[in-house]
Amino acid sequence: MYYKKKSERRNAMKIYFLAAFILLAGCTLVQNDDSYEPSGSGTPSASLQPSSDTSASRPALQSSPQSTPQSSAQPITEGEQAARSLLEAASSNHFDVVEAIIEESEIKELDELLKYVLTYWHQYSYKNQEDLQLVSLLLEKGADPNGVDDDGTPLLFIARTADMLKVLAEDERADLNVISPHGSTLLLSAIGSYNSEKVDYLLQRGADPNDEGIPNDQEKWSPLHLAVAFSDRVEWVMPIVESLLNHKDIDLTKVDEENRTPYELAVELEKYEAMELFEKKGLGNPAE
Repeated sequence: MYYKKKSERRNAMKIYFLAAFILLAGCTLVQNDDSYEPSGSGTPSASLQPSSDTSASRPALQSSPQSTPQSSAQPITEGEQAARSLLEAASSNHFDVVEAIIEESEIKELDELLKYVLTYWHQYSYKNQEDLQLVSLLLEKGADPNGVDDDGTPLLFIARTADMLKVLAEDERADLNVISPHGSTLLLSAIGSYNSEKVDYLLQRGADPNDEGIPNDQEKWSPLHLAVAFSDRVEWVMPIVESLLNHKDIDLTKVDEENRTPYELAVELEKYEAMELFEKKGLGNPAE
């Protein structure tokens, strides 16, 4: 249990937490706006052949626990309730309550708190990055950045923003080479969610720009092939294509499962913006 009856002090703390929770429960729940990140862990849908309509909205990506509201038929667990209390306190900048709850928690409880905080943190609003402060505090007290959510997805994959990913990744225990249950890498996940800031950060931290993975539970993709496939989403994805092309270790001769180089894929799918960028950099290899 999160608040164990070990002493009169803890009994008093329980009353304090309950009163604080009741007070904070009146706070308005506001969806945190991650304008450039569609949903979930950023995993592409089963079909990775984008529409030829370049004005189309972003394709629907797989949902994840953090973007799927809890069913009212499912009872909320004690860990979830404690995490929501933390989030409500943090969103109201009541870090005295946050610190008190965390101090009363054991290591295993901290791991569960971090899991549910990362599952639900986007449902609250924060004025001064209190969400990042909360996660940093949990990590500082011993929560494991390499934990997984209820579906077995590593927590690093459900960090919706680049800033939250950085908080987790800067912990010296964090494993940035972690693979998702269906075989995706963090870099492919960042590309699939069109998050160029995440991509740049991961490349800076040493992510292999040629490392293949399975971002959609079906097909194997290299980072550049995946970025090219979505490059008609110019505003979001072309900066990613350029970052990959500028990487000193990028392999332009790497072929996909249909024996196409990234440039040949761009030609075949008529991704004109990507083709133009390849050719501008002198990297095109049009078939003769």
